[in-house]
Amino acid sequence: MAKSKITGLGKLEATVNALNRTRQAKNSVKTSIKVTTELVKSKDLSILVKQFPDAVDNAHSKTLRFVAEELEIALGVAMETNAWSWDYGDGDIVDTGALRDSVNVAVIGDSIRVSYGEEYAAIVYYGGYIHPYGNPRVQIYMPPRPWVNAVLNGGGPVPQFNVAEVYGRYFFDFLREELKGSGIV
Repeated sequence: MAKSKITGLGKLEATVNALNRTRQAKNSVKTSIKVTTELVKSKDLSILVKQFPDAVDNAHSKTLRFVAEELEIALGVAMETNAWSWDYGDGDIVDTGALRDSVNVAVIGDSIRVSYGEEYAAIVYYGGYIHPYGNPRVQIYMPPRPWVNAVLNGGGPVPQFNVAEVYGRYFFDFLREELKGSGIV
């Protein structure tokens, strides 16, 4: 990195470079941010340098909440899609709606956690044998219906949730909103 006489430019370059190097890991978002030379020459650069890290953090936090909301909708749609195999053909996963309605999609720090509150969620998800009504003489096989994996990672009978597209749809709008008071945007 070339040395600059403009105070704070090195910090801004380091922040922008860190964002640009975001690893393309599974379910991560890769993006590039460019700073124009007009901005670098601007006297408002010091304002941007001070506000940029907090603006990115705030925009990221707001974005995760919206991603979580859309992910919750996608999980519900996946459960209601007539694409899951059963002994008698394809169908949805919803019976009473209790499992679908027990979803909890929560933003925790920089992560989104998905959990279901019904104790039978695992047998629906992973499949296995059950004894209906507790009758040990009757055993029924329930096929696995891994809707969460299909939504997050693809490869299932329902469309994959595009984390990068949804994240990108919100993040830069929130970032512009965060930087609006700086006089830069």
